Amino acid sequence: MGNDKDYIATRAAYKLNLHGPALSVQTACSSSLVAVHLACESLRAGESDMAVAGGVALSFPQQAGYRYQPGMIFSPDGHCRPFDASAEGTWAGNGLGCVVLRRLRDALLSGDPIISVILSSAVNNDGNRKVGYTAPSVAGQQAVIEEALMLAAIDDRQVGYIETHGTGTPLGDAIEIEALRNVYAPRPQDQRCALGSVKSNMGHLDTAAGIAGLLKTVLAVSRGQIPPLLNFHTPNPALKLEESPFTIPVSAQAWQDEMRYAGVSSFGIGGTNCHMIVASLPDALNARLPNTDSGRKSTALLLSAASDSALRRLATDYAGALRENADASSLAFTALHARRLDLPFRLAAPLNRETAEALSAWASEKSGALVYSGHGASGKQVWLFTGQGSHWRTMGQTMYQHSTAFADTLDRCFSACSEMLTPSLREAMFNPDSAQLDNMAWAQPAIVAFEIAMAAHWRAEGLKPDFAIGHSVGEFAAAVVCGHYTIEQVMPLVCRRGALMQQCASGAMVAVFADEDTLMPLARQFELDLAANNGTQHTVFSGRKPVSRYFAPRSRSMTLTIVA
Repeated sequence: MGNDKDYIATRAAYKLNLHGPALSVQTACSSSLVAVHLACESLRAGESDMAVAGGVALSFPQQAGYRYQPGMIFSPDGHCRPFDASAEGTWAGNGLGCVVLRRLRDALLSGDPIISVILSSAVNNDGNRKVGYTAPSVAGQQAVIEEALMLAAIDDRQVGYIETHGTGTPLGDAIEIEALRNVYAPRPQDQRCALGSVKSNMGHLDTAAGIAGLLKTVLAVSRGQIPPLLNFHTPNPALKLEESPFTIPVSAQAWQDEMRYAGVSSFGIGGTNCHMIVASLPDALNARLPNTDSGRKSTALLLSAASDSALRRLATDYAGALRENADASSLAFTALHARRLDLPFRLAAPLNRETAEALSAWASEKSGALVYSGHGASGKQVWLFTGQGSHWRTMGQTMYQHSTAFADTLDRCFSACSEMLTPSLREAMFNPDSAQLDNMAWAQPAIVAFEIAMAAHWRAEGLKPDFAIGHSVGEFAAAVVCGHYTIEQVMPLVCRRGALMQQCASGAMVAVFADEDTLMPLARQFELDLAANNGTQHTVFSGRKPVSRYFAPRSRSMTLTIVA
């Protein structure tokens, strides 16, 4: 079946486990915008709750040229100049794009990031109202634009930008401008509607042309900026644009209307036309979005690729995207849920201000700071819960603000030990001026609570451990995560344990990178106890502080590496 057009939608449904309508649309150049229209209709009818719609156009080899023929659709010099006096056609580009659609009400309730709103869409066919089967039709285009405006329930004078089909052919441009002129009323010179065509940037994407125009338009309305039309220098005099309600922007223009409306056209050979009206999200609704957090904000970027070089290229791409995209959490969430994470070469990086630079440095093999990479294996997943010494002031505060699963679980931990700690564990963890975490009575329950909450967060993100290991006090967290004990059973026990240990005489611990047999004679000499055997060459001893101070220099004299 390969890449046959009949299977692209159903293959996507199979890979993503989607259960709604999965269909391929074939209306030539307007295919992808018609696909978006059909997706909107499915949402309106209640047939779907979320839809992915778009299109793809790929030709092989991608760098191939074409034969220019006078009077045909292709440009003689490989440039597309819509509405320009020197317009002589377009060229075939490659590309793909898609949009994720939901009913506005549902998206607001879920706290989804909303780029823009599709107010209406309309589809029709020219029939035989044109000079030939492959020719465009003034009547057909005019009718579909009028229907879309009527369904959107807005006045044409409210529309500030139209993304035209704009092929840059003398016939196509003339017919499209005439159809628009028949719909749009005259306007004052300073209120004219801007026209654009993404074909001037990337050529004609055939079946993906409509989605390319839609993506450009939703970015324009959401960012409040009208993009310029590339390759436009002198208006085509035959179009008489100076007498129309339209203008061609030659540089980016600020779009400061409180509500921004735009139209998108896509017309297919054979006469199937589609027009869509999109709008910016009203400020009143936009202001509500931060208060509808769905708890799905990601705090780490996870990537995988088939090779080391591919992973480094991917890291470079995400570094660039992070520099351009203020919503890093959404970018990471997309990487987690929309990309394959089971490829053998893998990377993880925490999200903060340094992530973009860290990814770039790692990709160029200059530094590995902040970036954790490795080669995936087919083994099982193990979660390790660390012991005392892994805490810090304000630990968990950022996660508490961004992860619902983390916050809910941490609140349970706070409640479970509320009667045993004064000041409260919340105060000890979140107050940057509190010194309570220097005391084991608070530090130990803080570590356990944080680890249990982090486990809840990762479970909510779709991860699940096959095994759990705890080191020292981390064993309590591991026991809860594995289901052996509840939070309400463990947290009071950890509070009591920490309080008792705080009452013990002060001591010290020394980690030495050597085996137990080599170190035990020396440990007995200084009356130290074996605290942990972390590995064949990693041993930890504990004892009274003065004694451990003598032990460390003696170990160094034996050329042993220690961490005091």
